[in-house]
Amino acid sequence: MIKKYWPHFLFIVYLIEFIYCAIYPISLDVWLDKNLIAGIIVLFFVILYVFKIRFSNISYTLAILFPIVSTLGGYLGFGDNSINVFNNIVSIGSDVFEKLGHFFFGFYAYPSIELLLKTNKINSKWLASFIVIGIIGFITMDYEMIEIFDAIKTGAVDVTTITTSKFGILYIQKDIFTGTIGAIVSSVIYLFINRKKN
Repeated sequence: MIKKYWPHFLFIVYLIEFIYCAIYPISLDVWLDKNLIAGIIVLFFVILYVFKIRFSNISYTLAILFPIVSTLGGYLGFGDNSINVFNNIVSIGSDVFEKLGHFFFGFYAYPSIELLLKTNKINSKWLASFIVIGIIGFITMDYEMIEIFDAIKTGAVDVTTITTSKFGILYIQKDIFTGTIGAIVSSVIYLFINRKKN
């Protein structure tokens, strides 16, 4: 019973969080920015579910982490004092929700591997994992480039000081690395759970 309705439960949890966080977020612009991609991804999974394209409950569990973290981080506007204290303790150099978001985005490797294998275009779970890790790394890199161009266009950062800002090369590399590590971790989880399958 629980297994059958687990995706519905996760969706309801996300909706509750979404509605709650939509009420008076610290920064509406930040909230909208962080929820746009998350909302599109959730909608994508809903559409697939409606059209009978289903994933395992593990996939749905891993897939919901990114939208939940993005929604909460957007609600707090990356300005909550408790978050800043936590950042100082762990010394990650950036907002904890941003880093978690990049890491959890990589978890879409798990449902992506399942989807590739469902199409029967790829029969090897190892090859599917390798392809998915590369795709997620590429998507993460593209997203960082879009953020840079958007920041320059809107005047959020000056071209002359971009290397010392959050859009500097080192920060971008860390974000891409974090997302790729998430994809690797997710792929390892898939390979371990399905180790007895061909």
